[in-house]
Amino acid sequence: MHTNTVESHFRADAQGMLRFSKIVVLSMLPMAGALLGASWDEHQRSGYSVWRSACRASGLSLSSVITFTLELLPSAIIGSLIGSLVVLATAPCRGRDRVRDSLAAHAGCVLAMPAALVLCALAWPLPLMLAVESIVAGTAALLILPLLRTWQRRAAPGIAAR
Repeated sequence: MHTNTVESHFRADAQGMLRFSKIVVLSMLPMAGALLGASWDEHQRSGYSVWRSACRASGLSLSSVITFTLELLPSAIIGSLIGSLVVLATAPCRGRDRVRDSLAAHAGCVLAMPAALVLCALAWPLPLMLAVESIVAGTAALLILPLLRTWQRRAAPGIAAR
């Protein structure tokens, strides 16, 4: 009987880790779309290189980052929006708990996006920048998930939330 308890805890832990890893991956989908779009902008008209240089030359301010992003990286914005739609659109297909997971992933990405714009304007290598952004988005999503569970329990006390 003790072995079954250990095995069931191990399975529950493995399922929990798999679920958390899915949330982290979901939180990175909009960034992946933005990266693909930025690659296209760079290929078409050196959008990313010009954007990065313009942001540094004008001084790192919120207004300059937003203005240059809208003007020089339109495909990156579209890619990010498509990635966000994929995260939200796939949620109902996976059940009630997965809707909450997708919402946490989406919120984590939204909270990490301002950090991404600042990171992009810095002189960091692209792989390091993407790693930091992924960690920030994933961590934000995992921190938001318990808040969503609490909110769900309070909003629908008759429904047992997992």
